Amino acid sequence: MNKHAVAAALVVGGVVGGWLARAERGGLSPSTLYYSGTLQDAAGAPLAGPHVLSFQFHKGTTTCQPPDVTLTPNATDGTFQAGVDTASCPGFFDGSDVTYDVSVDGAALVTAQPVGSVPYARHADEAVHAAPGSISTLARRTRGAVELYVRTDGDDSTCDGLADAAASAGVTRCAVTTVQRAVDLLPDVGPDACNVHVGPGTFPLPVGATAQATISRGYRVNILGAGAALTTLSGALAAAPTVAVASHGIYYASAFGGSVVGVTVADVVYYGIRGFHADNLDIADTTVQRASLGIICERSHCTLSGAVRSENNTSTGWYCAGSTRATSATSVVTLSGNTYYGVLVQFQARLSLGAPLVADNNGSMGVYCGQASHCSVAGVTVSGNNSWSLLAIQGAFLDVSGPITLTNVMYGIAATEQSRVQLLTNADTTYTFTGRSGASTALRVSGNSSMAVSTSAGKVLTWVPTGFSYGILVDAMGVFDAANAQAGSTITPGTIQVSAGSLYRRGGVFPVATSCGNSTCP
Repeated sequence: MNKHAVAAALVVGGVVGGWLARAERGGLSPSTLYYSGTLQDAAGAPLAGPHVLSFQFHKGTTTCQPPDVTLTPNATDGTFQAGVDTASCPGFFDGSDVTYDVSVDGAALVTAQPVGSVPYARHADEAVHAAPGSISTLARRTRGAVELYVRTDGDDSTCDGLADAAASAGVTRCAVTTVQRAVDLLPDVGPDACNVHVGPGTFPLPVGATAQATISRGYRVNILGAGAALTTLSGALAAAPTVAVASHGIYYASAFGGSVVGVTVADVVYYGIRGFHADNLDIADTTVQRASLGIICERSHCTLSGAVRSENNTSTGWYCAGSTRATSATSVVTLSGNTYYGVLVQFQARLSLGAPLVADNNGSMGVYCGQASHCSVAGVTVSGNNSWSLLAIQGAFLDVSGPITLTNVMYGIAATEQSRVQLLTNADTTYTFTGRSGASTALRVSGNSSMAVSTSAGKVLTWVPTGFSYGILVDAMGVFDAANAQAGSTITPGTIQVSAGSLYRRGGVFPVATSCGNSTCP
């Protein structure tokens, strides 16, 4: 049968094409759609032999042509079902009107027919947001991957955020220009994670906004910049770039969490990056500066890794509070130049750092661990602070398992108000504590608190405090216990004073207390 005869047969027979989409329960719709119909000759008999079916989809001025399908109709009645792979038509079924054409062996048989309702089921995978210009995400759901783009040359009113492209006249598939707009366009119900890619440049605060982005989703939302040196999210308006206006930089509010990677957040009134009841908030290759609290984690799980800096903030570099779990892997976290604290841990929070912490030139303390919190630090470097370098207070537990370097400080390490400090080294280590002019105490234990200095088997600790009025001060029923230090471990210079009711236990060749009010001191 020639092509024209086939065409006549299909038209007369009214070959009914029906679309079908198949998916596993709870999964994504596959890219293959199924088209069923009948191929018969002019007499109504089924067509024999294989035939090539070609499909084209049309949406406005856009056309997509999936791969051809070769099939043999049923020998009894001519019925067939063609699997049409639409993987080459990403985002095509987005709720817009779509028509289709069908050709058999090169002959056009079906033209400009509207797609039925079944293929639009794939819109559940493709639907990302409301129409451009709307901030509504009501009833928007997707299980498909969502990648949105933010650029300085994007447009919040005309672009849909789905392409890493500048805004241009007549084009909607392009980047938006603010992070908040991208967040607003995210579906209410989404996949495991959605990514918001922020390009290089400085993104000032939109007029009327109180944050660069407020995020509250039941899935991870990742803010991915081009690098801390390249992408800046500012809390200031473009008209006054040095005047902070925003309350927050990036705020995960009762959210599932996500990642903040490769950005600088700067010039914010209150919080640079805040996680509040946020699960799994990961921060990497990111700098926060000139905020009040640089990074804040409240009842959240926060992980800092990969060159995180929080500096020159008017209060604190990193604040962890209220059942928070805060961790870092093998990367150094730098908290410097803050008006009060490098890191402030309160209210039963848990801080666990897998790499040394740098807390330099803060106006008050380097590490404050208080209110029944547990702080575990794999070494610390502190210089230039005006108060305690490391402080455990009000029932807290602070343990340091790596090297400690304190330079040009007023005070060293203290345990007070029923707290505990443990200094443990599993390597031959020298602790060098250097006080500035007028420096008071290198180690202090008071208020029913304890401090233990110990080494693992065969490892020697050498502790050299210089420039302090007291090398060790134990008072108010405090306990300093170095009995588990190796024999070769030493504490050299510095006055050691132990008041009545307190306890000083030596290990290695630690010196006798200069002034001792307890008979066990020597």
